[in-house]
Amino acid sequence: MAAISTFFLRLLLISFVPALVMTSTVFDVELVHRDSPKSPLYNSSMTTFDRLQTAALRSVNRASYLAKRIAMKTSTVIDVRVHYEDWEFLMEFSMGTPNPQHVWGILDIGSDLNWVNCHCDDDQMCVYHYSYADGSNIDGMFSSDTFRFYSSDTKQFTSIPNMLFGCNFRSFDTGDNDFGSTIGLFLGRGHTTVTGKVTVTSLMTQDTDYAVQLNAISIPGAFNIDYHTRRSKLTADNIIFDSGTSMTTLDTQVVDELVMKLTDYVNLPTVKPEGEFKLCFDVNSTEQEEELPGMLFSFAGELGNFSVSPENLFTWFGAQVKCMMILGTNDIQIFGNIMQKDVLVGYDLEKMELTLTEKECI
Repeated sequence: MAAISTFFLRLLLISFVPALVMTSTVFDVELVHRDSPKSPLYNSSMTTFDRLQTAALRSVNRASYLAKRIAMKTSTVIDVRVHYEDWEFLMEFSMGTPNPQHVWGILDIGSDLNWVNCHCDDDQMCVYHYSYADGSNIDGMFSSDTFRFYSSDTKQFTSIPNMLFGCNFRSFDTGDNDFGSTIGLFLGRGHTTVTGKVTVTSLMTQDTDYAVQLNAISIPGAFNIDYHTRRSKLTADNIIFDSGTSMTTLDTQVVDELVMKLTDYVNLPTVKPEGEFKLCFDVNSTEQEEELPGMLFSFAGELGNFSVSPENLFTWFGAQVKCMMILGTNDIQIFGNIMQKDVLVGYDLEKMELTLTEKECI
């Protein structure tokens, strides 16, 4: 039985600071899920049920958090006290010269600042104040140093000199599980050598975020849910790909329609879902599990069709129960990391394209 706690997501992030990284520098970094046994905060007493319930709650909180953050760009009258410390992935790296220091960092590709906690030289001049939508904020000074990442592909370290980062000397309400560092969008530059079915769609800028246009969700020959007239909290396109959200969150009306379509399509008894889950099936055999379908997400562009496998769409919730990993929301729509498993996600900020390459991860 598969468990949510042990998968790893691999990302290719195309840098928006090209001067800092050689054009030939492309490497993989293992991302450790918060519930993985490799995580320093792994809780062995939690069951699969516990982890799925908390992942669902984090996903809903994440959608609310991103919605509040985007609204802050356009309105001064807003309640920003959204409690958000629900990160998903950690990564290991080292920084500093001549003696590199080992660091665990929280990966948040929705953040545009990389920062660590340290003690600073008051003579430095590049002071910053950075606020998050949960009400937390940090003060520090910009600095630069060499970052070293261990490539899970080449089994070697890749050094990136002169990496800009924030060096914090004060933080406020950053949460109990503060690792002292956050990694934003900056890794990698160049072309991936990974082969596999590729989906390409255009990126649009949504303040400091990047969104894509979802046109339809379908099972070809069975049903098609048109997205062109759906409401959206975003001003640029209608959905965000986010490694910081476990489960995909779609507009509540769409999820209700999707539940009806799948209930009619799948010849299995349903189980009353718990918590945030909207659709669960009673699955008692391998043959019944094979009844669960994948779905096609059609994004804008000629190469915009992306197939979500049944394994990424439905996850074991308990003995003989599999649930759909799509939740309803009235906030921002997010394509979550469970449905990105075994997919290389590339953000090309020169061509303004999102690339999804399917690959087999062992």
